Amino acid sequence: MPIVLLMNMSKTNKSYLETIKLVRKLTIISLFADDLLMNTFVIKGGNLMDIGFGISDRASIDIDVSMSDDFPPDKLEDIRLRLEKALIKTFDDHDLLVFDVTLVAKPKEAYVAVKDFWGGYLLLFKAIDKAKAASLSLEAMRKQALLLGPDNSAKFKVDISKFEYCDNKEAITIDDYTIYVYSSVMFVYEKLRAICQQIPSYTAIIHQQPRQRARDFYDIYTIVNKLELESSLFSAENLQILQEIFAAKKVPIDLLLEIKNHSDFHADSFASVVDTVTDKSNLQDFDFYRDYVSNLAARLKPSGEK
Repeated sequence: MPIVLLMNMSKTNKSYLETIKLVRKLTIISLFADDLLMNTFVIKGGNLMDIGFGISDRASIDIDVSMSDDFPPDKLEDIRLRLEKALIKTFDDHDLLVFDVTLVAKPKEAYVAVKDFWGGYLLLFKAIDKAKAASLSLEAMRKQALLLGPDNSAKFKVDISKFEYCDNKEAITIDDYTIYVYSSVMFVYEKLRAICQQIPSYTAIIHQQPRQRARDFYDIYTIVNKLELESSLFSAENLQILQEIFAAKKVPIDLLLEIKNHSDFHADSFASVVDTVTDKSNLQDFDFYRDYVSNLAARLKPSGEK
């Protein structure tokens, strides 16, 4: 089936999901295809469960990556052009045309108090079947682009977080490209931190509204149990990584003990998690995942001892 015919299909359609999976893979390859940028990014987030750990229980569309430093402001357009070139070349091999590539700071203006540890960039682009694009104007291409994002959006998104802890990254290979990813332990710790970052005492510091993250509760339980990680989370070496990941965003590690008290905030977003789970036969209610994660977090004591 030509890829262009998938534009308007239901997002539960198998062919559509396969297309999204292909676009994710090509995007990840593009991030590591440029010689200058190949050591810059580290993949994290929900997509890592599939490409890094072989767990495909929950489909995730957008891509999240970390970087340990920042781009020089006067080089941002050069970075965008490099990413655009890599995207166009990689997608072209699969008869897809990438266009409308943008790279913008997120947030546009960071508060002075947090600019040294908070923020990142948003990479956005659209794609269309190359043969179809040949006869279309740019405006028509925009109207007929593949629906790659949430809510039937044609924009595919890569969320780049700067000033992150990346020292213990691991390398995997995708189509002969070396791709750097969070280790499974880093994945769990970062997900725990993301939950802590929604607690009001922290959101007040960074001047952000809290976001519901029921998916993180589900992801933590899933990866810890499928990869049998629980004991390794408490090793002295890994507890030091926990400290570093929290310190990167100046998140007080004591907030691990507050997750349970603030977990009700995330409950309403669990319905959207259920929609993305491919095999629902073992799916539990939100309370199950909340209790597991809250108990795990409470045992990861701020002292760094089990």
